[in-house]
Amino acid sequence: MFRLETHVDFQGQQLAEHLYQYIILGFSIVGFVWGYLCNQLDQTVYVIGAGVLLASFLVLPPWPFYRRQPLPWLRDGARPPTKPTG
Repeated sequence: MFRLETHVDFQGQQLAEHLYQYIILGFSIVGFVWGYLCNQLDQTVYVIGAGVLLASFLVLPPWPFYRRQPLPWLRDGARPPTKPTG
């Protein structure tokens, strides 16, 4: 059966956050310049909206490249290893 993985590791979360910020910032700068050159505010909004859509497509789904370094979780009922006292 098809199983959808929904978890993302910590490095994947950081990568997603950086990607989102850089994409939005880049599209905002380009959109501002383009809107200024065209003297049209709606052109700025369209470019920034395209950036938000692109960033959302890249960041919101749990893509496999966000799960490259998973954490070693304990099994249910397992105890963590203890250090010998001595």
